[in-house]
Amino acid sequence: MKYLISILLVVFALNGFAQVSSSGQEPLGSTLADNVKVFNETINEAIKVHTSHDFSLFKEQRIPMKDKIGNIINIHLEAGQWYHFVFVGDPSCKKLKVTLFKEGIGDLVSDRTGDKNEEYATEFSFIAPITGVYEFTCMQKGEMPKPLAYLMLFKKNASAPAIGSNQ
Repeated sequence: MKYLISILLVVFALNGFAQVSSSGQEPLGSTLADNVKVFNETINEAIKVHTSHDFSLFKEQRIPMKDKIGNIINIHLEAGQWYHFVFVGDPSCKKLKVTLFKEGIGDLVSDRTGDKNEEYATEFSFIAPITGVYEFTCMQKGEMPKPLAYLMLFKKNASAPAIGSNQ
């Protein structure tokens, strides 16, 4: 799985490099190559850390993004389940914003990171209050016209003790 993710990300990066080069602009080759390396390392580290803490990778998705334009991913979550969201943005992004929204409830989680903290990834845990479709929105501002973006959604394994249990 990790091997497949790495291959897809390299192909994506090369495609972006070819598009920038063919547009007559200055190629961002070294920045893009560095970004892809850091991006892949961050994804692999998140998978390693969270699966070692009794979470299973429930959903993962590369998100095709454009600079300064938001993207929405619909995700079906089950009431009472513990989920952990990890969004990895482009390492060169200046600002990043993610929100988890549920119709009828509103924004449940909202997080912004920025250049002064040199953060390009964010994560949060969430226990779904009701079963249904939730909207995960993400937006990045930065130098890349098509920034890298990846969402991983982990789900706590059923064998793990529930929050508040005395086990």
